[in-house]
Amino acid sequence: MTTIGFTFWFYVKREVFSLKVNQRLLFLVEVAMLSALAFLLDLLSGVIGKLPQGGSISLGMIPVFIIAFRWGVKGGLLSGLLFGLLQAFLGSPYIIHPVQGFLDYYLAFTVIGLSGIFFKKIQTSLLDKKQKMAILYITLGTLLGGILRLTIHVLAGVFFFASLTPEGTPVLIYSIGYNASYMIPTIIVSAIVVSFLLITAPRLVTRK
Repeated sequence: MTTIGFTFWFYVKREVFSLKVNQRLLFLVEVAMLSALAFLLDLLSGVIGKLPQGGSISLGMIPVFIIAFRWGVKGGLLSGLLFGLLQAFLGSPYIIHPVQGFLDYYLAFTVIGLSGIFFKKIQTSLLDKKQKMAILYITLGTLLGGILRLTIHVLAGVFFFASLTPEGTPVLIYSIGYNASYMIPTIIVSAIVVSFLLITAPRLVTRK
């Protein structure tokens, strides 16, 4: 009986360990792929038009939101960080100071992942086929991630781009206006596209 008990325990432990390894591998693969997709979408969006000091209306945040709503905050933060790293090293970054580069490319994109705090609400709503609730939480998530990113860009603008402010205009107001001009449309487009994708294909974020 003891031998049978230990054999059963070993088998269960091995299966649980194998499942955890597979989940971690799936997590890393999906984060890497969606981060790369975010970077490609941002590059394509940048072709349409880019502001002088950086920034454009972009679809790049959409894959980060999907990862955040699928894996939660940990997936969102990691995907956002990788997205920012790709922007800084492979994109066309506008960096005038190391701290400004950290704010605009590492921190600003990483905080998008905090939208993942709504992932359980979104998944539950989708599984229960409560589409209106799902759209509400998706919208709240995209708003949170987008506004946090906007806030970081605004702070970077206040501290590092004050010299570009038109005479007579408060630096903070100019930074808010400049960054909001591309971030607000980006947030709206992201909320619409992500809601459409997840309502029509909930399996993008629901995991068994």
